[in-house]
Amino acid sequence: RVESGKLLIMMPILELESGALYPVNKAHIMGKLFHDISSALTFLHEANFVFVDLKPSNICIHKGDFILVDIGSIVQAESSAVRTTESFLPTLFPLNIASFQMDWWMLAVTMLWFVKEVQQPHRYSKTEIIRKLNQCELIDKNTVNELLSHLH
Repeated sequence: RVESGKLLIMMPILELESGALYPVNKAHIMGKLFHDISSALTFLHEANFVFVDLKPSNICIHKGDFILVDIGSIVQAESSAVRTTESFLPTLFPLNIASFQMDWWMLAVTMLWFVKEVQQPHRYSKTEIIRKLNQCELIDKNTVNELLSHLH
């Protein structure tokens, strides 16, 4: 929650790192992953914060829900962001300025990683990521369309 302009986040004791699911081979799991993480991103963005460090190892499972962890990298939108972007998406965000769109691109690449469509995300252009999303059979087309709406 946000109080007096400050973001307050409490972390539960976690049961399982999401990497234990790798590779995901069921579409309903990818839909749940997108729903849970997009809800978290929407909450952060409405409070003018950017997660910045969205990657597979920063998603865990708690009571059947996917949650974001490693919250220490959250920054206000439009501020400097030098975490994962340096190695994860350097060609997409070369200036390392935190933006809401950065989080959505990182979610797209993370989802593709979970279904083994990308192994080295830094090598892909925006066009290649969008093409892979559209071709992936394990990510529901409604989920792809919703995700794409945040990428443009």
